[in-house]
Amino acid sequence: MIQLIEKNRVYLVYVPLTLYWLLLFAATSIPGSDLPAMRLSDKLLHFGAFSVLGFLLDLTARVQNKNTWIRKNNFVFSYVVILIYGALDEIHQYFIPGRSADYMDWLADMVGALFGVLLLNLVLSIDQKLVLKIRSPDGKK
Repeated sequence: MIQLIEKNRVYLVYVPLTLYWLLLFAATSIPGSDLPAMRLSDKLLHFGAFSVLGFLLDLTARVQNKNTWIRKNNFVFSYVVILIYGALDEIHQYFIPGRSADYMDWLADMVGALFGVLLLNLVLSIDQKLVLKIRSPDGKK
């Protein structure tokens, strides 16, 4: 699976990350009075949104081929970038009417990002084990 993603990184990784990040920024720029009523917890929404961002950014860091440090340290890179972005996003929301900057939202962002990165690692680990099993059904290389 990772080889397919690497071959088609523009359409399968870069475009989805860019569009998602723009959508996320646009959503956090909506004034509070214009937001639809949600039945889900605000913290759960932050967790979910940043889980997707963590997954996509870590995948991007893994498959890009411009910077070997980022590729080798994808987790650190992804998490630090999202840590900074989450903080800046909370500051940005302070200036949006009807919105506020909340450190608990930022914490939910960070936990969500961690979950997204760990989920990607789990998916890739399972994929790797399946590939090895298919290549060698008897367990031998």
